[in-house]
Amino acid sequence: MVIEVDQLVDYHLIKYKGFINKEKRFYAEQNVDSDFVDINLFSTTSDIPVFNIRRGEGTGLFKPAKYVLTDQHGNTGRLEMLSYWKTHYQCHYNYKVYDIYAHRGLKCSIFENRKQIAWWDKERISISYADNYFMIANNDVNQELLIAFCLAYDDYHFEPSIYRRHLIRDKIKLSIGNIFFEKRKFDKNWKANKY
Repeated sequence: MVIEVDQLVDYHLIKYKGFINKEKRFYAEQNVDSDFVDINLFSTTSDIPVFNIRRGEGTGLFKPAKYVLTDQHGNTGRLEMLSYWKTHYQCHYNYKVYDIYAHRGLKCSIFENRKQIAWWDKERISISYADNYFMIANNDVNQELLIAFCLAYDDYHFEPSIYRRHLIRDKIKLSIGNIFFEKRKFDKNWKANKY
């Protein structure tokens, strides 16, 4: 399965569009006028958020990232950075453990209970500070959760609200990604399942 997440930066909102195999299935919104990060992820078939992504207190530059992810049924997961220097995240959600590993460059791999289920790559060059992600995932994964991980990651590492607040528009942004350590190397041989 191919998942794409495209960001649009507007005056008071940061908007995201999520595509599954080229079909628009999700969208998200984040109000940049707020002092706290609160992103709502919606399905195109409902006006009730399928996930709410909220940045935890104490998250900031050189402080480990913490996010609370709440699904439409009230189930929560806490996405926390376990290693700042090696960029390793972990989330406990619905009795499963998810690990996100950033690799050198702009790729990240996602594991569910120690088995790889997906990876994403971010575009290196973006216009107007709008980030775009391309993800390959197993067909039997929770699509909404993977997109929620991607939105939280984007918020912490490429924090779009900062650019918007400072009215930096119509500029080209070059992302270099991770140039230091990695906890786990990217597996070029991993293939997504088709079930």
